[in-house]
Amino acid sequence: MLRHITDIDSYDFVVTRLFHEVEESTADSFDIYSMGEKIGLNEDEIDSVYFHLKRSDMIEQADGSLVRISRYGHMMHKGEISHGYIPI
Repeated sequence: MLRHITDIDSYDFVVTRLFHEVEESTADSFDIYSMGEKIGLNEDEIDSVYFHLKRSDMIEQADGSLVRISRYGHMMHKGEISHGYIPI
């Protein structure tokens, strides 16, 4: 079954806001849906952000439905590496 992924305006801006919110929290892991709602995304947009972040290895499963920013994700966000990749 094919999955429809919603386009998101200003994807980089959304990811930056998401990472900023996560870094301000004291928890190592977070619920992607709660965090997405906190920054004003609807459910389809959250699904799309999750899909792209997971596919590009910027987040990883933590515990149950919680995820955390991967080491690679932190490096991309902080500019320690300047290009990303998408696994084939």
